[in-house]
Amino acid sequence: MTKVLDWFQEYQDDPEYLFELASLAIAEEIVARMESLGLNRRQLAKRLGVSAPRVTQLLAGDDNLTLKTLTAVAAALDATVSVTFAPRTSARKVVPSDWTAWITGPRHPGVARQNRDLAQAA
Repeated sequence: MTKVLDWFQEYQDDPEYLFELASLAIAEEIVARMESLGLNRRQLAKRLGVSAPRVTQLLAGDDNLTLKTLTAVAAALDATVSVTFAPRTSARKVVPSDWTAWITGPRHPGVARQNRDLAQAA
C-alpha cells in the first residue's frame, strides 16, 4: 500500500495526472446522469447523433473533450455543464480512503483500465 500512496504523492501535482483525474470524473458524471435517466450508450448516441462506439470513447475518459462536446452531451442528458475551480487543498485529497473499493468499483472502461494499471504498478 505504501508504494501506491508514494505514487499518489509523487504525481498529485503532475498536470497529466490531474487531467486524467478530471477526465475520469467527467466520464463518471456522464455515466451517473445516464443511469439516472435509464439511458444506455446506444440511446445516448442516438440523442447526440453519433455512433455508439463514439459514446464509448467519450466514457473511456481518454479524450480531451471540448466545451462544445461537453455542452452537447449535457443537452442530450437534459443537463447543464457546470465548472468549479476548487482550492488546491481540496484537489490534493486524491488518495482514496478505501483503496480496495476504489479499484473494484468502476462504472466505465476508462476507470477500470486506469485502476488496473495503477494496481499493477503498485
